[in-house]
Amino acid sequence: MKTKIDIHNNPFGIHPKGIVFQSVINAVKDRSNLSLLDFGCRNGDFLYEVDKTDSFELTYGVDLDKTAIEAAKLRGTKAIFEHIKKNHKFDDVYENRFDIITVIGVIEHIYDQDSVIVELSRLLKPNGLMIVAVPGKHFFSFLDMGNWKFKYPKIHKFFVRLSISESEYQSRYVSNEFGCIGDIEAEKAYHEHFSINSFRNLLNRTQKFEILDMDGTGFFHRILANIQFFLPKSIKGILNSLIEWDFKWGNKAELVFIVRKK
Repeated sequence: MKTKIDIHNNPFGIHPKGIVFQSVINAVKDRSNLSLLDFGCRNGDFLYEVDKTDSFELTYGVDLDKTAIEAAKLRGTKAIFEHIKKNHKFDDVYENRFDIITVIGVIEHIYDQDSVIVELSRLLKPNGLMIVAVPGKHFFSFLDMGNWKFKYPKIHKFFVRLSISESEYQSRYVSNEFGCIGDIEAEKAYHEHFSINSFRNLLNRTQKFEILDMDGTGFFHRILANIQFFLPKSIKGILNSLIEWDFKWGNKAELVFIVRKK
């Protein structure tokens, strides 16, 4: 399936977050009084746009990064934002509470993925939907700069230190208060890429979900993103059209799954 993006009404465009946004909108047509959890909400930009649609009675975002949660709270949206502890456990009041859970670029950062999938299932209502975006495992996966901090720590530090101070580097990558190396759990220690089968195996191990549909986007993204990273800020935008074209016509670099609670 290739999701048809309404580019005039989708704030995230032809990108994984845009596909998830479109999937949410498609899922809530002619329904009301719904609730949505964005697991790993970061700075709250996704729920900020979701709330503009007036499709949900409750929108709730959680993240391991307290700094990101504080930024999300400043957006002035009705969404509730809270910091979640590393064990990813929720209060019992949220059991069977949500119609939809979105997980955008998060699962690949987590060490104990099975426990997270089971916990998210507990939070969903019967037959509720979970929409998950993960990096796709394909020919160019080895170019993922998200793994430089593990494979080439000295090179990684050199480039990161060009934009942040030594103390910021230490707090983010060495002595992270949230138990992470950057945004990846320290126990995980790599940015995972999923094939369709490996994601299906994750669901099968927990026996909590079934895949209803999936989408893929991009093929040369790792190459294009790496080139763009090293370009001067003044000309980074010249690759945006090419990156968007790649996302539109490719189907390997990023994967989006729509799954239903059994």
